[in-house]
Amino acid sequence: MTWTQDPLYVSGMLCAFVLLAVWLAKFKGWKTIGTPILVILITAIAANFGIIPTATNGNPIYIGVFMYLAPMGIFIALLEVDLKSLKKAGWPILLMFCLGGLGTIVGVLVAWFLVQPAAEIGPMANAVAGMYTGTYIGGSINFNAVALSYQVNENADLFAATTVVDNLIGTPWIIATLILPKYLQSFFPRKKLLPLTNENQKIKTEESISIAGLASVLGLSFLAMAISKLFQEAPKKTSNSQLDDKALWQSVRKGNDLAFSNLLISYKEKPNGLMI
Repeated sequence: MTWTQDPLYVSGMLCAFVLLAVWLAKFKGWKTIGTPILVILITAIAANFGIIPTATNGNPIYIGVFMYLAPMGIFIALLEVDLKSLKKAGWPILLMFCLGGLGTIVGVLVAWFLVQPAAEIGPMANAVAGMYTGTYIGGSINFNAVALSYQVNENADLFAATTVVDNLIGTPWIIATLILPKYLQSFFPRKKLLPLTNENQKIKTEESISIAGLASVLGLSFLAMAISKLFQEAPKKTSNSQLDDKALWQSVRKGNDLAFSNLLISYKEKPNGLMI
């Protein structure tokens, strides 16, 4: 393992890239792009120049990010969802979002039949299509959530290629959608529908969090991940238990004395009896 592949070095550099993106986002030109896109761009450039290892190398930091930090980040992001704000958004905005989501789904289905990705990607093609559908409807959170759910991240080459394509196509499009409205306003002027109230004028540029608040958020995140893991493993244990019981019965029918002894022990240990 080289020095640039050391987990401590990689962790420090990733944090430095986030800090650099936050600093750049304070300036007028970079502010339009936004911090998340800047982080993606800076990290992609650094990985291609060999400053940090790529995801295809299977660095333990990247594995930990996808196994723990990514699900934790999704949970924390969902904590900020305010269902009451849907009333303020109104039906026109909700309808536009639904039409956009429906258009994305139709686009992915059309691309699926035209490109036939299963021939090249294999059994993971369905998951990749779901990742692109999710990310163009709800952003990178959906992209990573689908990848984690279908274990696409465990296939380093496929996940890296999928991410690269998403960044190459998605990032310029996102930047365009952020910049174009500003210039289109001069050609197609529209009235500002947002009233200038005291509530709208008070926009927080900085946020603070206490130690108790940080502990609460992290504690809820870890508990949510533990509970989801429990529900995820329960069906697997039940299925394995059923398979073991059937195998024991088959051995008993063949006259295997050791299997008969194990069958009796298994029956005593299971309060509901054997599952055949």
